[in-house]
Amino acid sequence: MINQQNINHSDAEDMKIDIVHIYHAVLEKAWAIILGMVVGGSLMFGYTKTMLTPEYQANAMIYLLGASTSITSMADIQIGSILTVDFETIARSRPVVEQVMDTMDLELDYQTAADMLSIQNLPDTRILRLTVTNPDPELAKNIANEWATITSSRIADIMNTDKPSILEWAVTPTYPVTPNTEKNVSNGVVLGGALVLAFIVIRFCLNDRIHTEEQIEKCLGLPVLSIIPVEKKKRILRYENQGKPRR
Repeated sequence: MINQQNINHSDAEDMKIDIVHIYHAVLEKAWAIILGMVVGGSLMFGYTKTMLTPEYQANAMIYLLGASTSITSMADIQIGSILTVDFETIARSRPVVEQVMDTMDLELDYQTAADMLSIQNLPDTRILRLTVTNPDPELAKNIANEWATITSSRIADIMNTDKPSILEWAVTPTYPVTPNTEKNVSNGVVLGGALVLAFIVIRFCLNDRIHTEEQIEKCLGLPVLSIIPVEKKKRILRYENQGKPRR
């Protein structure tokens, strides 16, 4: 039992020493970690600005109750809530999307066009938000407004009712939604620092050279009797070389 406790204590001490040595090795190379963070952030910033295309989003909103619907008509309000999912499906249907592309004179197939269109029913409302994502902010606005107009007409035709009201027309977006430069740069900084840190730790763990007295006692089981500083050792070797006859 005592021997087992001694072994466990020795293992704990070895682990403690290794962690301390790793900490000091990382501390000595802190400049390299900072450099890696700067390089990683700079590379990600350049990649974001030169390789990624900015995307803009324009939003239009439709109120699913017609202009003739009275606010006191609870039946119409309840029906509008129940049929919200149906209205979303109509808005993304092939006839609506293809009509939007034809009206805008855009030569895009249905799937490509549908990928840049998204629709959301705002919580606890009868309001649909139609969102268009496109690299051209002006085109995104025009598509969103045309999509809202055609969707409203299509719902009225299918449901044989009044057109839903356009609650809000899309405006030209000013700022892109993607890429997020700040987020990408932050990721680059973290990744650059992490890679350098991992390299330092792995290099330290794979380094089997002896650097301290503790490592000598641990590896050889022998006590250290004396230590010769590097500079003093160089002077001794220089003195001995000067005393040797030249050939």
